[in-house]
Amino acid sequence: VLVWSQMEVVGGHTSNTAEECINVMVKQFLASFDAVAPKFVSRALEALPPSASASSGLLSPRAGIATESERLPGTESSPANRANLAELHSRTVVLKSLAQVLCTLSSMSFHDKIFAPAKTIQETLSRKLKNHITEASKQESTTIQRPTVFKAKVDGYIAALHSLTLHLPLDMSAIVEAAVLEHVHHPALEGDSLAWVTADVQPMESQVTSAYAEFFGSFFERRMPLGVAVWAPSRLCFVGLAAFNSAEFLSLDELSALCSICGVHGARLIDKKVLDCVVTWATQLRDLLSENSDALEELKSAFKKEDACTSAILSISGLETFMSTTINIGNALHFRKLLYRALGDSMQQHTPLIRGVISSIGTQAKPHPRIVDSCKEGLSLYMEGGFDVNYADAVLRAALAPVVADDEGAFEDLPFMLAAGFRSRVWAEANYKSTYLGYENGVHVLSEAYNALLHVTNEQNPAATTAVQHFVEVGAIILLRIAKQPPKARVLPYSGLCSAFSVLDQFIEESPVVSRDTLEQLVPYTLLRSFYHDLYDEQQV
Repeated sequence: VLVWSQMEVVGGHTSNTAEECINVMVKQFLASFDAVAPKFVSRALEALPPSASASSGLLSPRAGIATESERLPGTESSPANRANLAELHSRTVVLKSLAQVLCTLSSMSFHDKIFAPAKTIQETLSRKLKNHITEASKQESTTIQRPTVFKAKVDGYIAALHSLTLHLPLDMSAIVEAAVLEHVHHPALEGDSLAWVTADVQPMESQVTSAYAEFFGSFFERRMPLGVAVWAPSRLCFVGLAAFNSAEFLSLDELSALCSICGVHGARLIDKKVLDCVVTWATQLRDLLSENSDALEELKSAFKKEDACTSAILSISGLETFMSTTINIGNALHFRKLLYRALGDSMQQHTPLIRGVISSIGTQAKPHPRIVDSCKEGLSLYMEGGFDVNYADAVLRAALAPVVADDEGAFEDLPFMLAAGFRSRVWAEANYKSTYLGYENGVHVLSEAYNALLHVTNEQNPAATTAVQHFVEVGAIILLRIAKQPPKARVLPYSGLCSAFSVLDQFIEESPVVSRDTLEQLVPYTLLRSFYHDLYDEQQV
C-alpha cells in the first residue's frame, strides 16, 4: 500500500509488482537528478568571480598587448542557463520527495529476491559523477576547459549530490571521494620518494589530470619556444602575445582551481611534463657547452684582457640558441613555482592543519642549496606546501642529475657562457613593459634560469658559490666594456645595456649565496642607479 500510494503521489505510475514499482521509482529519481544537477552547475557558474587580474585590482592580462576585451569566467554560462535556475526549486522539491520515498524502501525482500534501491542509486550516482568530471574538463576550442570553469562545474554537481544527504541513507562524501580519486590518483606518483621524477610515468587516458598535464606539457614544448606568452611578475600569470590568452590557463587563480581538484598527484604529473621539457633544453645547453669548450676556456683565462675576451666571445657558436633556450627554461621554472604556490593555496583552503605542519620544516631548517642532499624528501614536501625553497629544489636537481652526469665537465664552463650571453642580440630586442614589469621577449626570466642552473648543476655548495661569483665578475666586466664604447660603435643599444644591467642586478638580489655588494665592487652604485633611471624613464617605457 505504501509503495502504490507514494508512486501515485510522486509520479502517478502504476505497476503490477512491487519490484516494478521500485525500479520505476529509482529511474524517476535518477531522471529527476539528471534534470536538477545541470541547474546546480549553472548556479555555480553564475557565482564565479571576475578573473584574477580584475579581482586583485591589476590591469587586464592582455593590457598593452591586444585591444580585445577581457573574457571573464562567468561568461561561459549563457542567459538560457540562467533562466533555467527559476525551475531549480520546484525540481529539487520533487527530487527530495522521491528520495524520501526511496529512503523508506531502502531494503525490501519478497520471496527469494532482495530489492536494494539505495545500492543501485549509489553506483549510478558515482558513475554519473565520474562522467561529469570528464565532460566538465572538455571544451571544443582548446580541447580542455578553463580550470576555474571546470572547478565550478564539478562543485555544482557535487552540491547537487550533497543536497540529498538528509533524504537518502548514502554517504555522499564517499561517492565524491571515490570518483575524484579515480581521476587524480596515479600509482607511480605515490609516496614521498623522488623516484617519480626520473621514472617513466605514463599518463592514464581516462584521468582528467592526464589531459591537463598533456596540455601544459605541449604548451611549453611547442608554443613557448615560439614566444606566444611571457611571464608577468606583477600579475602572477603568463600574458599572451598572440591570439591565445594564456592567462586563462597559466595564472595563480586558474592553477589554484585546478589543484583543488587534482591535488598533489595532479601537480606532480603536470610538473613531470614540464620537467621533461626542461631536461630536453638542459641537454641542448650541455651540448652547446661541449661544442664551445675551447672558446670558453680561452674566455676563462683571458677575460681581463679586453681584446682577448672579445675574440673568445666572437668565436662562440650558437650563442643566440643558447640564450633563447635559457629563456624557455626560465619560463618553465617560473611556471613550476606558480604551480606549487597554487597547490599550497589549495592546501591552505582545504587542509590548513597539514599545511601548518609542513611549514614547520622551514622553521627547523631554512631552505638553502647546501642542504639539498641531506633533506631531499623534506624539501620536496616543503615545496609542495607552496613554500619557497630558495633554489634548494630537490625535484629539479633529481631531474637534471642524469644530464649533468653524462658530461660533468661541460657545466663547469656554464658561468662563462652565461656571461658571454650579455653580447647576445636578445638585449637589443628587449622592450620593457611597465604594465607587467617584464620584457616582451622574456629576458627578465633569465635571472631565475641562471640561479637555478648554477646551483643545480653544482652539487657542492662551494662550487656553486664560485660559479656565481665568476658569472657576476665576468658579466659585469663585459657590460662595462660595452658601456664605455662610443654610442655609434656600441655592440648593444643603450636601452639594451640598461636591460642587461637590471637583469644582472636582479640575479644577485635573488641569489642565496652572494649579496649586492658583490656587484657594487665592480659597478658603482651611481652608475647602476643611472641605468635603472633611464630604463624606467617615460621615453624608454
